[in-house]
Amino acid sequence: MGDQQKLSAFLFHVSIVFVMFLLVSASQEHKKAKGGHSSKKDHNMKKLAVLLATAGAIMSIKNFNNSFNNNHQRLGVALYGIIWLQVLVGIFRPQRGSKRRSLWFFAHWIMGTAVSLLGVLNVFIGLQAYQEKTSKSITTWNILFTVQISLIVIFYLLQEKWVYIKNQGVIWDN
Repeated sequence: MGDQQKLSAFLFHVSIVFVMFLLVSASQEHKKAKGGHSSKKDHNMKKLAVLLATAGAIMSIKNFNNSFNNNHQRLGVALYGIIWLQVLVGIFRPQRGSKRRSLWFFAHWIMGTAVSLLGVLNVFIGLQAYQEKTSKSITTWNILFTVQISLIVIFYLLQEKWVYIKNQGVIWDN
C-alpha cells in the first residue's frame, strides 16, 4: 500500500472511528449536563470529522484508480455522499418545537448511524480488497480493528448504562 493510500485510509479512519466516537461520547455527556443542547466544542468536532473525511475523499479521487470496480470504492463514495448530505440536513435544521423537527432528527440520526456502521464495514471490505490486490495477509489488521471496535462498543455501552449500573449496586461509589 502506497503512502498516499495509507494517509487517505488513515484520515477517513480517524474521522469515522475516533472523532465520531469521541463526539458521541462528549456530546451525550454534555447534553445530559446542559439540558440537551450541543456545545460549540461538539460542533467543532463535527466540522473536524467532516474535514478529515473530505481530505481523505479528495486524496482518493486525485491519487487512486477510481474505476469503481470494487465494493470498497463504491461504498466509500456513498459514505462521502451521506456525510455531506448529513451536513446539509444539519444546516437546514427546523426550529425546536416545529412539527418537522422529529422527522429531521430521525433523518439526521439515521444518516449518522449509517455512516458509522457502513464506515466500519468499509474498513473490513477495504482490507479484503487490499489482500486480494497484494496477496498480503490482513489477519493482524482484522484483529486490531476488531479489538478497537469492540473496545469502542464496550465503552459506549458502559457510558450509556453507567447510571443504571451504579444504581444496581454493581459499582460502588466511594
